[in-house]
Amino acid sequence: MSLLFLMQAATLEAPAIAFDLRDLAPAPGCRPAAGDEIVVCAAPDRTLRHRLAPLPETPAQPLLPKAEFGIVGDLKGAIENEAVALPGGVSSNRIMLRMKLPF
Repeated sequence: MSLLFLMQAATLEAPAIAFDLRDLAPAPGCRPAAGDEIVVCAAPDRTLRHRLAPLPETPAQPLLPKAEFGIVGDLKGAIENEAVALPGGVSSNRIMLRMKLPF
């Protein structure tokens, strides 16, 4: 029972923190705020130094190898999945067993 009381006491809220943006000093080069307004200043050099560079182009590769296996001779089987959109916004997910025979 005492464990339950300790668990309940641990979930109590912390006191609220008084935070007001008007109390912050303006950054160098920014004009001070007038009245209740909040001034937001951008970087003066306008470079992309804080931007992330785009990822390099990589060819799309399947996450797993194709589930293909030999059955008899040149006859091969493969297990694949597909999703087909049906009327009404419903999606039909299927697992297909396909057989291939080259000619």
